[in-house]
Amino acid sequence: MLSLQLLSAAVVLHAALIPAHAAVEVDCAYFHVDVGGKYSWTEGAPGLADFAQTDRRAGTLKVYVHNDGAAPARVDATALNGVALEHLRTNEKHEVIWWRTWPDPVPAKGFAEISVRLRYPLKADAALTLEADGKPLKAIVPAKPPSFRIETVAWQNAGKEVFLVAEQLGPEATRVTKVLLDGVDVTKRARILASGFFCGACPVTLTPPVALRPGSFHTYKLVAANGEAVACTLRTLDEFLRLGMYGAGDLERNLKLGINCAAHFRPLDREPLDRYAAFGQRSAFHVNADPPAPEVRGHPAVHTYVLHDEPDCWDYSADEWPAAMRIGFHGPDIVRHTQQCAEADPAKPVQVTLDLTYKPANYYVYAQLPDIVAPDCYPLTIGMPLAWVREVTETCRKAAGPRRVEAIPQVDFEDRHKVEMKFRRPPFAREVIIQYLYALGAGARGFSGWEWFDEKSDFADFYGAPNYADVLDAVGQVYRRFALVSPLILQAHPTALATCTDEQVWVKTLICGGDALLLVVVNDDYEPLPSDFAHHPKREVEIRLPAIPWLKAGYAGKVDDGAFTPLTVAPGNGTTGLTLPELDTGAVILVAADARVTRALLQRYHQHQAEVGLTLLRGSRRAADERAQTDDLTRLIVGRYAPYVIDVSKPLAAYGVEQTGFWNPTQSKYPGLEWWTQEAPRGGEWTVTIPEAQAGKRHTVYFQRERWSGGGYLRVEVRGPDGTLLFEKDRPTWDGPIPNFAVGFPRAGEYAIRLLDAGEGKPAGRLSRAIFVVPETAEGLAGSPW
Repeated sequence: MLSLQLLSAAVVLHAALIPAHAAVEVDCAYFHVDVGGKYSWTEGAPGLADFAQTDRRAGTLKVYVHNDGAAPARVDATALNGVALEHLRTNEKHEVIWWRTWPDPVPAKGFAEISVRLRYPLKADAALTLEADGKPLKAIVPAKPPSFRIETVAWQNAGKEVFLVAEQLGPEATRVTKVLLDGVDVTKRARILASGFFCGACPVTLTPPVALRPGSFHTYKLVAANGEAVACTLRTLDEFLRLGMYGAGDLERNLKLGINCAAHFRPLDREPLDRYAAFGQRSAFHVNADPPAPEVRGHPAVHTYVLHDEPDCWDYSADEWPAAMRIGFHGPDIVRHTQQCAEADPAKPVQVTLDLTYKPANYYVYAQLPDIVAPDCYPLTIGMPLAWVREVTETCRKAAGPRRVEAIPQVDFEDRHKVEMKFRRPPFAREVIIQYLYALGAGARGFSGWEWFDEKSDFADFYGAPNYADVLDAVGQVYRRFALVSPLILQAHPTALATCTDEQVWVKTLICGGDALLLVVVNDDYEPLPSDFAHHPKREVEIRLPAIPWLKAGYAGKVDDGAFTPLTVAPGNGTTGLTLPELDTGAVILVAADARVTRALLQRYHQHQAEVGLTLLRGSRRAADERAQTDDLTRLIVGRYAPYVIDVSKPLAAYGVEQTGFWNPTQSKYPGLEWWTQEAPRGGEWTVTIPEAQAGKRHTVYFQRERWSGGGYLRVEVRGPDGTLLFEKDRPTWDGPIPNFAVGFPRAGEYAIRLLDAGEGKPAGRLSRAIFVVPETAEGLAGSPW
C-alpha cells in the first residue's frame, strides 16, 4: 500500500535496466501519484476517487526512455509485474486503465514518456516490462512517489523562453539543483528562482539553446541535490490564450467583444477556417475518432482538434464493465485518437473535454492524455454552488499537470424538460464574472464559455449568451481584461501566497514567470437565488503577500478594460500589503517590481486593438466585395447558363423550404432543400442527360449551399448510366464564392449527380434545388471588374 506519510524521507529515484536494445535505455522512472483534496462531491470509483483516505492514492507509472540510435525506435509497455497489461485492463478488477508511449516511436537521439494509468494505489515497487523494437527492457518504478514534480510548463517569446514550476509534494526539505532539456544539462541557461521551494513552489526560467517550435516534443527534467529526479514530455504550444465560446461564429461581433476562438461540434473544412484567419480568429473543432482532414492541417486558424466529447460520459454507458469500474473504459480510444491527430498534424494540439461524471476520478484518468484538457462545469444548470467551478478547475489542473487546462464556464440558460431546477434562469452578469475568476485563480490557462447558439434537444432547450445583453457584456469585459495580461496568464501557476483577513474574500496568487504575479480576488459574500443574485460589495479590502525571494513587490495595479489602475503598495514586517478601495464582484491585480511590466503589456494590447480595428474595417469591405461578387456571379450563372439548369430529381431525406436566398431559375415554390436528420443518404440527387456532342468533355457543376452543421461534410458523387461510381470527392474545395466542381462524362447517356451531407452527429444543412451543369464549350465567367 502506498503511504504518503513516508514522503518525509528522501527518495532517490532509480530505474533497473536489463540491457537488451543497445540504442534504448531507461533514463528515470517515478510514480505520478494522484494529488488532490477531500471533495464532498466524489462519485464512486474504487481506488481512484478515495481521497478521504490520504494514505491511499492511485496514480500513473511514468518511465522516461532515451533512444541513442540513429533511427526511431518502437518502445511499448507490455507487462506489469510479469502480467500482460491487456489482461490487467480487462480482468475483473480492471487494474490498468490505459498505457502509451509519447511520442511514438521514440525519435532518434530523442526521449519519450511511457505512462501506465493504474486504477488502484501502488502497494509495492512496480516492475514494468517494455519492448524496444521487439526486445525486452525492464524498468523499476518505486512505489514511493517523489517529493516534488513538475506541475506547470509554459512557452514565451516564440519558444525562446520556457517557464517551469515544480511543486513540493511532501514536507521534507528538497533542493532542485539541475535542469535538463532533452537529456542536455541546461542549468547554466536557467534561473532556479526558489531552489529549496518557497511556499511549496520552485519556479524555473529557461532559455533553450534553440527556439522550441509549436508541436515539437521535448522532455524536461529536474534533479534535486539528493539525486531525486522528475520529468515530463510535452508538445510545445504556441502563445495563444483562448478567450472563446462554443458556437460563436459571428466573427465581427467576436472581435468587438474580445472573443478570439469559437468551438464547434463538427469538423471544419478550409473554407470557414480561411474566414476565421481573415478575422484573426481561431477555432477548436471536433474531429471525434477521425484524423483532421488534409486540407486543414497546419492551418493558422486551428487552435486545437477536439476528440469525441466527454469520454467520462461515454464510460458511464459502457455496460461491458461493472458500473463502479467503467471510468476509463474509453481510455485506449483516447490514446489512439490523440496519437493519430498528432501524427496527422504535428503542429496543432489535441483537446479532450470532460464532464462531471465519475468526478474527480475522470480528471485523473483522462487529463494526462491530451495536450489540452477542458473541464466543463455548469453550476446553475445542476443547481450547485458557483464554487464548483474553482474546485473542478483546481482538481483538473492537479490531475493534468503540467498540461494546459482550458475551462468551460456557463454563460447560457439550459431549460431542462420535466426536471425540477433550482435555478431555472440564465446566469446574472456577476455570476459569469465569478465563474471566470474562479477558473483563472484555480489554474485555467484558456477559456471557452458555453454557449453562443440556441438549440433544442430531447431533454432541454438551450438559450445562448446573445439572448442576454448583460451576460454577453460580462464575457466581453472579462476577456478584454484577460487579454491585457494574456502573456502572464499563459504562464500562470496557482499558489496560496497572498492572504486576506476577510474570510469572505477568496484570493489566489498566480506565479507568472520570474517578473510578475497575478492576484485573483473574488468577493464570496453572495448568494444565487431562484430569480435573483444577492451580493454585498466590500470596501478597503486588504491583501498581504509574503516576501518573495525572486521578486520584490514594488508595484500593484488592478487590471481594467485596457488599462491598469495603480494600487498603494505598503511594505512592512516582512510582508507587502495591498488595498483594494472597492471590491464588487472580483478583481485581477498585477504585482511586479515596478511599472515597467505594464508598459510592455499595454503596448502589446494597444497594438492588438489597432489590429482589431483594421481587421474590422477590412472585414467589412471584404464582406461587401464578397456579397457583390456573389450577386454578380449568381446573376451571370442564372442568365448565361439557363440552358444548363437541372432541377432536383430526388430529394434525399430532405424537404423543400421557402425564402432561402438561393437562386430560383425554375421559379419553384421551394428553391431550397433542407434536412435535419441522421438518416442517410441526405441531400439531393440530380439527373443530367449528356448528348453525344458533349460526351468526354469537361463540365463544371455550380450549386449553392448554406447552414451546414452538426458534424456533416460535403460529399460529391457522380454515377454513370449503368450506376457505376465515376467520381467521388469528400470536402471538395473551389475558388470564388459559388461552390463548384469539375467532372467529365465519358459517353452520352443519363448520369446521376449526388450532393450529400456525409459524416456523423446531428447534421443539418441546405442546398439549392437547382444546379447548373455547364460544358467547357460554354462561355466562361469573367473575373473581378477591377
